[in-house]
Amino acid sequence: MTRHFRIFSLLLGLSCAWSGAAQSENTKSAGYLDGHWEGMLKVAAVGTTAGYDLAVRLDIEDGKFEVQNLQSDGKWMRIAPGQFKLYPNNFNAVAVGMHRSQGDCWDESWVFNVALDTSNQLLTHWSRVVDNIRCLNAGAQTFSQWAEGTLKRNTGAQ
Repeated sequence: MTRHFRIFSLLLGLSCAWSGAAQSENTKSAGYLDGHWEGMLKVAAVGTTAGYDLAVRLDIEDGKFEVQNLQSDGKWMRIAPGQFKLYPNNFNAVAVGMHRSQGDCWDESWVFNVALDTSNQLLTHWSRVVDNIRCLNAGAQTFSQWAEGTLKRNTGAQ
């Protein structure tokens, strides 16, 4: 594990713990973040994997958090529906989602850290960690990714 990833993991854990403590006071946020947000996140290049753009849509409503990813066929696909937990704190929030797939051998966690930049812009940082060592094949690996960008409020999204 690289030094930078350890520091990032520590800060991410502290952010989640801090947000969890703040949630008891702000369980019912004023709805500052509620809405449909979409745009491109710049995924960082890691190792031999080149960076790329990731089209995402975040749906935040009444304390619920859903993620969609734009597929190559132009359709939005929900990622881990119902699996994200939102920790709001006024104008920012942390959302954490964990799921498994592929016959119970692929474990994955996603974290979104968001902050309202303007009433129509959401500063967004995304991280993903995958552990598929239980797949027991030569292609199995553990890896992480992260991306950041600014999403725009989309009033016409459904």
